Amino acid sequence: MDSAQNLIATAYSVEDNFFIDLAPLDGNCVHPQTAGPTLFLPELPESGGREEGWRIKGFGKYIAVRHSIVLGGWGPGSRKWMAAWWMQIWDWQHSTASKSVLHGILSSETSSADDPSDFCFLENNRLFVVTENLELFSIEDMSQLLACFLLPISTTTIEIIYNPRPRTQAQGTTWISDPKDQLLSIVAWNPNVFFIVPTRIFFDLDFLEGRAVIPWQYWGPLNSRVFHHHWRCETATIGNRVFQGFPAIDMNMPADDVPDGTEYKLHMMDFSPLAVKRCQGVGQVVEEPSTIVLEGQFITTSLPYVGVTLERKFLYRE
Repeated sequence: MDSAQNLIATAYSVEDNFFIDLAPLDGNCVHPQTAGPTLFLPELPESGGREEGWRIKGFGKYIAVRHSIVLGGWGPGSRKWMAAWWMQIWDWQHSTASKSVLHGILSSETSSADDPSDFCFLENNRLFVVTENLELFSIEDMSQLLACFLLPISTTTIEIIYNPRPRTQAQGTTWISDPKDQLLSIVAWNPNVFFIVPTRIFFDLDFLEGRAVIPWQYWGPLNSRVFHHHWRCETATIGNRVFQGFPAIDMNMPADDVPDGTEYKLHMMDFSPLAVKRCQGVGQVVEEPSTIVLEGQFITTSLPYVGVTLERKFLYRE
C-alpha cells in the first residue's frame, strides 16, 4: 500500500499466470494514474512443485516483484541449498508490461525460497539488491550494474530494513529526512549480523574512482556499523535512526522458559551528523571504532552515532 499515492497493489496467481491488480485505497474504481488496472508478468518460470518465494515492493511510479525457486541441495550431505531468482520491474503509470528483468542463482544455509535475497528502491532512480553482496542499479538502465559493494562475510539469508517514507510530526507538518542522511539496515542470519549503512554512499559514486567492484575495506569500515544480531531482538530503521527492542531477560534463556508478559528495553541509535555534533546530554556519542568477530575475521567499523537506552520498559504489543 502507498497512502501518498492512494494506491493498493494486490499480487496473485491463477494457475501458471501471475498478476498485480492496482486500485485506489479509497474505492473500487480504477486508479486514475495507472496505465491499466492489472500488471502482467511476461513469463512465470515453472516451479515443478518446488518451494517458491515472492516479494513485492514499490516506490513512486515503480513496482517490483522478486520470484525465487528452491532448486535443491548443493551436494550429498551438504547444508547448502541452491535457489534461482528473478526480478521484474514495472513503471505502473506508463505500462502494464514489465520494463526490465534481473536474475541469478544463490546458495543459502536454508531451504526456504524467501530468504536468499532481498531488494529495495532508493528514492526513484536506484534499485538496491542484496545477494552475496550489495548491488546497485539505475532503474532507467537495468542492464548496467552501477556498483557492487563487497561484504566482509558470506551471507545470503538476509532482510533489508529501509523506510524512506515521509513522517508526520505532532504539529501536522510533513517532513522527510535528507536522503543523504537516511539509513539502510541489513539483518543477516548464519551468521547472525546486523549492518547499518547510510544511503548517501549509493548516491554519490564519485569516490569509487571508476571502480565497478568495491572491496569491503575500501567502503565499509568508515561508512557503516556492524553488530552481532540476536534473533529475539526486534529492529526498525526510520530515516537516520535505528530502533532495537531487547527482551529484559537473559537472551540465552530457552524459548519455552520465557515468561508471559516479558518486558522489552528500547535502544535507539541516531546516525545524523547533526545529532553527533550537537548532542547535549541526551544519550552517548559513540565515535570510537567497534569490532566483532565473524567467521574468524575481525570486522571493525566506526560510523559515528548517538546511542540512547530508555529507562522505561515496554510490553511486546505496545
